[in-house]
Amino acid sequence: MASMPTIAELRAEAVQLGLEGEALTEFIYKQQSFYRDERAAERAAHNAELLAAREREQLAAEREKEREQLAAEREKEREQLAAEREKEREQLAAELERERRDHEIRMLELRSPRDSEVQLSDAAAKPKLPMYRDGEDITSYIIRFERIAELLQLNRSSYAVRLGTLLTGKAVQIYAALSPDVTGDYDSLKKALLSGFNKTHETYREEFRASRIGCNETYLQFATQLGRKLDYWLESRTSLTSRETLRLVRLPFKNLPATWTIDKRCPRAVSLVVIRVM
Repeated sequence: MASMPTIAELRAEAVQLGLEGEALTEFIYKQQSFYRDERAAERAAHNAELLAAREREQLAAEREKEREQLAAEREKEREQLAAEREKEREQLAAELERERRDHEIRMLELRSPRDSEVQLSDAAAKPKLPMYRDGEDITSYIIRFERIAELLQLNRSSYAVRLGTLLTGKAVQIYAALSPDVTGDYDSLKKALLSGFNKTHETYREEFRASRIGCNETYLQFATQLGRKLDYWLESRTSLTSRETLRLVRLPFKNLPATWTIDKRCPRAVSLVVIRVM
């Protein structure tokens, strides 16, 4: 931006031009006005350039923000699409697994006609194998499954396949992670399910030691409950002698008052338990 000449410089320029008096004064006045207008125009142009630059920067920032938002939306759509495809694959895999297990059951039934020919006197009262409900105690469920399977006189070789078709929730996830060798053998499958639900030697030990007879529970029911818990405890550890087993099964009764069996009129309660578990 050019600087404005001083009055002395303008006067010298006017003298060189041969101006004097009012003409000289008017020349100086016009030159000052000219330089002022020129500087104002330069400032306006500079300000306009700065404003345009800021607008360009703002526009570029907005466009960049829009590009980022668009990229984020596209990424979210890709993730949603990938999740939907994964869900569809899982559903398809589950459907194929159900069809495979149903096929195995049909093949077992064809090889074992006895299973499909079991008849009860009252067809309406014929029990069905129970479906496992997510959150149900896995130990209690397996006991119920085995009892009904025995009642239906099913071939034990079909237990593993049948059990696999009845699982839901966490049990299905555990089942799906097992190898075919495990899912094809009932004892191995049973052990894997119990382990998957953290049914270990320690948990069975705690359940057994914490056993207490209920208010409305009979002694035989209590003895059966103790025997079942003891069976699972013993299965989860090394073998014990008969004396050690007897000592273990007496533990819950040691927590009872000394007059308990007399008050309950069942002096042979402990004997019933021992008979059940030996």
